[in-house]
Amino acid sequence: MSDEFVFGDSEPEDAWHPDDPIPILADNLLRRLDILDHAQRPRRYAELLDVIEQRLRPWRERQGSLSPRAEVRVAQLIEDLAFLRDRDED
Repeated sequence: MSDEFVFGDSEPEDAWHPDDPIPILADNLLRRLDILDHAQRPRRYAELLDVIEQRLRPWRERQGSLSPRAEVRVAQLIEDLAFLRDRDED
């Protein structure tokens, strides 16, 4: 049997429950789409980094008004994105 048909115990589909609040269910759908996008990604990583930067931009603009944890998360994303961009140029 091919591995592509074997799923782990922590797939987003496993967490789907119709009684959950709509925001949780919508997040579940986004996570499942992210998995599909990743699986279909033979695109260049520079293109992917551009997408990440676009998604990060609104969070960068909100720096200073976020929760302490969100501030750290944004700062780490900025730092890690820069690391990947530098590494991609090698």
